[in-house]
Amino acid sequence: MSDEDNDADFQEEEEELSDADDADEVVADADAEEDVEVEDEEADLASRWRSSHVFAIRPLDDEDRAQAIEHLAAQRGLEIAADVMSFLLRRAPRRMDELIAAFERLDRGALAQQRRLTIPLAKDVLGL
Repeated sequence: MSDEDNDADFQEEEEELSDADDADEVVADADAEEDVEVEDEEADLASRWRSSHVFAIRPLDDEDRAQAIEHLAAQRGLEIAADVMSFLLRRAPRRMDELIAAFERLDRGALAQQRRLTIPLAKDVLGL
């Protein structure tokens, strides 16, 4: 097949996809030589989706963040006071991965200095 033939086939497929998109149709093309029928499979697929588990993913609020950090602290045998938690939530990064990293730095600092988790320690260790 020549490059011109390939270009013509590609252009034809682009037009078909564009037409289908304009008509809000579902298009599945597994191979340029063979069209795939999806209409008959849509009902089956829809029923499978309805019968499967659905999980909602939502952003964490401060209470959820606090619970996660308290859980991490408990796993390490630490207790984090409410005032320290409040300080971390106000002053540490908002992204959960960064908040966990800040907590881990605080934990290492507390261990190295043999101190309890306090606001002054958090300010010192985290540079806040």
